[in-house]
Amino acid sequence: MFNFKDDRQINDINIDMNKKFNIAIITTSRSEFGLLKGVIFHLSKICKLTLLIGGSHLINNSSFEEIENYIGTLNVNIVKLNYLEIDKINRLNPSNQISFLGETSKLIVSNIEKLKIDLLLILGDRWELLSASISALFMRIPIAHISGGEVTEAAIDENIRHSITKMSNLHFVACEKYAENVSSMGEEDWRITITGETGLDWIHNNKIINFNTTMKKFKIPIDKKLILFTYHPISYSNYHLLQEDISQISISLKSLEEFTILITGPGYEIGSEYIRTEFTKMAQNIKHIFYHEHLGRENYLSLMSGAELVLGNSSSGIVEAPSLGIKSINIGDRQNGRERSTSTIDVACSSELITNTVRQFLKTNEKVKGEYIKNPYDPFLDGRNSLRVAKTCINALKIFTRNELLNKKFCKSLKKKQWNSICPKENDF
Repeated sequence: MFNFKDDRQINDINIDMNKKFNIAIITTSRSEFGLLKGVIFHLSKICKLTLLIGGSHLINNSSFEEIENYIGTLNVNIVKLNYLEIDKINRLNPSNQISFLGETSKLIVSNIEKLKIDLLLILGDRWELLSASISALFMRIPIAHISGGEVTEAAIDENIRHSITKMSNLHFVACEKYAENVSSMGEEDWRITITGETGLDWIHNNKIINFNTTMKKFKIPIDKKLILFTYHPISYSNYHLLQEDISQISISLKSLEEFTILITGPGYEIGSEYIRTEFTKMAQNIKHIFYHEHLGRENYLSLMSGAELVLGNSSSGIVEAPSLGIKSINIGDRQNGRERSTSTIDVACSSELITNTVRQFLKTNEKVKGEYIKNPYDPFLDGRNSLRVAKTCINALKIFTRNELLNKKFCKSLKKKQWNSICPKENDF
């Protein structure tokens, strides 16, 4: 990571050290927190930073412990959005999702008022994040959104992501294609900054934990090649379709006996309980299959770095795997429309197709592992994507009044030259 002696060394922005900006970041899931770590680190050095913690972090102890361990030495204020009924929700449905959003919104509004927040930072498209974006919108707090403009046509995430984009005032996107998508929604181009995917900084700036060390830590045998597997429910699907998908996947995973298969837990979504139950039972009865709910980002990247393949429908196979030189097979429609590298291929959710594709893909692409793969989510390859986000947030708060950030115009024309206009110059990094 970057080592700074004090805040004044950051970018020569000439921040008034006696009056720092108040910025809040919300995190509701383990996957999104991992992508935010670099941003949290850099902002903690140059502003008064509050981390709003909600969602599945307050259900899964290991997830919350990862947050505590990471920010232990950082100057970050923690606020737990602890809605009393959250740990009583055994199975998500639209009714308790709406209740969750309402109760969480009340907590966010209360805390934003007390803390006098200047900017709220949101990453991604989790459904829980709507509580934060709507709250900030009504309270006239500018919103900065990371990972807008991306496309996942078969998931409700698509609707949520674009909704947050329209409520946001600053946009941090991974690549030029996603900048175009945000612009096409009528957003003014000066508000758009191409930063690269923030979660990839960890790969550039940190030594990946030894693969064998992590395998031993989680008691996974190393006598076979590893397939790292994650499958999330497709948000628009019903339980009948989900059951059929998991049935097909289970048949395939059981048949791939020549591999060790490590399954990680799904996100906190409708249908995740069913997936968790089925895969846990399978791991208990099948020798070559293992299940771990939450590995932690550093352990996950360690295992990915030594895996033969990333399999499933998680975005990590599309976003992170190429940067580690690892192939991935994406199952089903959940990631339809997302930019991807040549190391990712797609397969329908059929047991025969999955099994045959895994064996054939690994057989015909043996030289890919560990080699450089061009990753559309990492255009700069410098490990400073999170730093771009942090510095641009501060720069925007310095340059514009709150009303100037909040009052948006619908822009019909594409003006690429205005992209990155509020991001500090490269030689200031």
